[in-house]
Order: sequence, then C-alpha cells, then structure tokens
Amino acid sequence: MNDVAEDFRQIKISRLTLGLIMSVAITSGVVVWNAAQVAGRIGDLEHAVQMVQQQDNGADAAVLARLDNLETQIANIGPIDTEDLEEDVLDLEDLIEDLERRLDEDFSYQLGDLWWRIDVLTEVISSRAWGEELLREQFGPQFGW
Repeated sequence: MNDVAEDFRQIKISRLTLGLIMSVAITSGVVVWNAAQVAGRIGDLEHAVQMVQQQDNGADAAVLARLDNLETQIANIGPIDTEDLEEDVLDLEDLIEDLERRLDEDFSYQLGDLWWRIDVLTEVISSRAWGEELLREQFGPQFGW
C-alpha cells in the first residue's frame, strides 16, 4: 500500500517539477542564444575591421571613419541585463516550493484519511465472528485479531 502511495506522489511532483524546470531551461536558453548572437556580431565586426585594415592599410579617410564607427558600436555593446530573468527564476523557485508544500500537505491529508477509513473498516469487520477469523487468516495473530 505504501509503494502505491509513494509512486503516486513521485509522479505528481515529477510532472510539476519537470514543467517548471523546462520553463527555467527555456528562459536560460533564450538568454544564451541572445548572448551568442551578440558574440557573433562582435566577431563579424572584428573580422570586418581586420579585412579593411589589411586591404587599405588604414589610409583611406572613409575607412577610418567606418572603423571609428565600428569601434564605437563594439564599445557600446554591454553585458546583457538579466535582472528580470533572475527575478523570474527566483519567483519560479518560490512557486515550486509552495506547490511542493501544498502537494505534501494534500497527500498527507489523503493518506491520513485513507488510514482512518482502513481502521474503521477493520474495526467493523473484526466485530463479526467471521470477520475476526478472516483477518486472523489474512494477517496473522500478531495484529491482535
């Protein structure tokens, strides 16, 4: 009986936890993807600067102006602001804890109710002569029947 109850609990928590972990993983994936795009753009800009420097040796005024513009763009690229995402992750962690606590409380209540019902039914059955004999045959004399 306990194995069934524990398996039931694990399935519910596993689905909930998996869903929330997937949400966090997708959010993290978006952040990493955006960071990779920015890193790729920086690499492309650096490559373009090197190509221009190699072709014209930096002598052309238009090339120098473009290089200055590219350097300014590279310098203005800052770290990605992840504060909102971090807050969302913390909120999700709080939500997971709250849901797990609620599931534990609900499961404990249902399990307690189930044991109470079993006790009542056992008492009813054992109050009959045939029931006491049946319980003794099934569970042995160590249970007090």
